[in-house]
Amino acid sequence: MIEMVNVKKDYRLNGQNIPVLNDVNLRIDDGEFCAIIGRSGCGKTTLLNILGFMDSLTSGLYKFDGLDVSRTTAKEAAGFRQNKTGYIFQSFNLINGLTALENVAMPLGYAGVAKKHRTERAFELLMRVGLEQKIHSPVQKLSGGEQQRVAIARALAASPRVVLADEPTGNLDEENRDIVMNLLSDIHNAGMTIIMVTHDMELTRYAGRVLRMREGAIFE
Repeated sequence: MIEMVNVKKDYRLNGQNIPVLNDVNLRIDDGEFCAIIGRSGCGKTTLLNILGFMDSLTSGLYKFDGLDVSRTTAKEAAGFRQNKTGYIFQSFNLINGLTALENVAMPLGYAGVAKKHRTERAFELLMRVGLEQKIHSPVQKLSGGEQQRVAIARALAASPRVVLADEPTGNLDEENRDIVMNLLSDIHNAGMTIIMVTHDMELTRYAGRVLRMREGAIFE
């Protein structure tokens, strides 16, 4: 599904190029649960953002489903982001003031799905993550673990090809960490491809494959 060849990413700061990714070579097959582990600052989030079409690479090749997306336009990247990937953030990135149902349904609204169908889909997904009793609760009144489960449901709303998880348990206690990781494991077992970045070695036991990242490079 995903292939990267010699991918580099530099940022421009004060007139200088700051290298973040250094000749990353990566292949991820459909249906994998891949964990990428590394210390803070090693380039994990930048890599995930490029995989999720939220950032562009400086050089190299990135193919998704055989299509070269290394040089997509902003409009094309937005389309890929909307239809191909679901993203789970460490800080949840939910919209306070909206209910759990409204947060999950929102991506479908952007995709032009009719209100009735996006409401049905959002309710179905909130049931799947065990929050059917909280669908009308404003998200800011939910616990951290519940908010992350809403975020997982939102990531699945558009039936993506791959779910990208950026430190998905970083703001959770141990109990909620296990709930969220077991949920991701269930989603993977149902056929979803998952790529998770983390600094927590404990979480790698949920993955079928573990890669290590150091100084912008990936090691098996």
